[in-house]
Amino acid sequence: MEPMESTGITAKTLREALKFFIEDDGHVDRLEAEALRGLIYQDGRVTPEEKAFLQEAVTGNNFDDRALAILETVIKNA
Repeated sequence: MEPMESTGITAKTLREALKFFIEDDGHVDRLEAEALRGLIYQDGRVTPEEKAFLQEAVTGNNFDDRALAILETVIKNA
């Protein structure tokens, strides 16, 4: 995968983190969502690629209510 726009984060890195969190217990909780948010905000902004990743992730995976709220806020503010 190509690096995301001017950051060290790649789509592969975000997907691997999401996969790791889901494999743990079948869903993403608040702390795991905060970790994803931290990876995305590492450079201080949300790139279009990161926003697209989040939109895909929240529609295709199992997030608890608090995790979903955290990531939807990132999408909304992108």
